[in-house]
Amino acid sequence: MAENLEQLLLATLNNKEFLHSESFEYKSLFLSSVTPDISNARFMPCIFIEDEHAKQFISRAISKRKLCDLYNGENYVLVGKSCIINCLKYGSSEWKKANTTIESIVELGENIAVSEMIQVPTVYPIDDGKYQILTGHRRFFALVFAYGFGHVAQFKVYARKPILSKVKQFQENASREDLPQYGKLQAFLAAMMEVDYLD
Repeated sequence: MAENLEQLLLATLNNKEFLHSESFEYKSLFLSSVTPDISNARFMPCIFIEDEHAKQFISRAISKRKLCDLYNGENYVLVGKSCIINCLKYGSSEWKKANTTIESIVELGENIAVSEMIQVPTVYPIDDGKYQILTGHRRFFALVFAYGFGHVAQFKVYARKPILSKVKQFQENASREDLPQYGKLQAFLAAMMEVDYLD
């Protein structure tokens, strides 16, 4: 039943012209000017680390503990160039979920480093020259892993927050097989609430 509802919602949304007519352009942005959306099913509690600290960690000039202390990284995942460090509580369900996500980010980051990204992350402006991720959280983390937090990358930039932002996130998340069912359900419910509100 839920699958039929999901298909009906996707079919209806794909036929709504106003969803696809919002203004956007492709821009090069500093990765450091982009922030993840904590309400997205793809969100991972993270802190981005400076390229120099990532380099020190990889060369073993700084330990995980020192890096965690330096960034107040307890209960976060530290993400930097060529390193992702899981500082969530060891063995917890969040730690396990983060490890699965980290594996897919590392694999994607290694692919990005040797070839171009076909579908860039989408963002919209928030304030002070910053941008919020709409879709492409995993791709964004992979870009940071591949190039570092100080690097510039291509993004699809909406002029403003799209009217049905949760619906756009659901459309992307529904197609991903690696997203847990609970994450898909969260994305579906957020999209349904958004549609009901606008109705």
